Amino acid sequence: MKIYKKYLLIICCQIIILFFFIYKTDLYEILGFPLDDAWIHQSIARNLGEHFELSFNHGELTTGSTSLLWTVILALNFAFFKVNPVYYTLAINILLYFLTGFFLYKLLKEEIDELTTCIIAILFSITGNVLFFVFSGMEVFLFYFLSIASIYFFSEKKYIITGLFCGFLALTRPEGLGLFIILTIIGIYNLINKKEEKGIIFLIILPAIFFGISASINYYISGSFLQSTFIGRRWLYELHDKSFYLDLNRAWAFICAWYFRIKQYTFGIKESGSPLKNLFIN
Repeated sequence: MKIYKKYLLIICCQIIILFFFIYKTDLYEILGFPLDDAWIHQSIARNLGEHFELSFNHGELTTGSTSLLWTVILALNFAFFKVNPVYYTLAINILLYFLTGFFLYKLLKEEIDELTTCIIAILFSITGNVLFFVFSGMEVFLFYFLSIASIYFFSEKKYIITGLFCGFLALTRPEGLGLFIILTIIGIYNLINKKEEKGIIFLIILPAIFFGISASINYYISGSFLQSTFIGRRWLYELHDKSFYLDLNRAWAFICAWYFRIKQYTFGIKESGSPLKNLFIN
């Protein structure tokens, strides 16, 4: 079976599960965003599209949006298309949902057999949290798509495209720098051992430029290189009037809080049970 026929099967499964999800959650009657963060993105995008300023309240600059690229994408609607922002955002996320499945399939089929790859792509597409993120109005699927596509193009040794996608990833979420650093280390190691071409330099330059743009905007507005939401997490460091002070008790409490949230809300485990079983049942 050719790759396009198998990907057509993946798309068909994705379309069916989307309709099923919409039907079971009554989204066809009441369509909106389940998270307040999504509306924050929309408010900042509206002011960016209509007034060309990063602000939640018109005239008051802010770095409240943790995803500059997602805000810009949403702002295009307010500047040019002017359609219902819920429908516009949903259309973008569904497109990214399809593209993510496509690149996941292309990435894995080089390592394992095509049938197993197809099954993995379908299982990814029908996972509950994945479907929730499609309708969340958030930048999660943009992050998924750029991450998987970056790894794919890196494996194909297309370093200019990889650098471009890693740059977009850094603009989507600062955590995207983690993947950029990993790919850069691998690329430099292979270059030293003469397993890579010198084009690896583009992998380094482009993300650095993109992240520099984001950091400069943040610093101009707030005096910090990171967004205001990350500034608000300084309770993990910079305590006791020291430039850096790590409170291990606070850090451990933070880790435990996330452990219980992931356990209960991702795997649906209240007391005991199999994580894999709960993942699909809940």
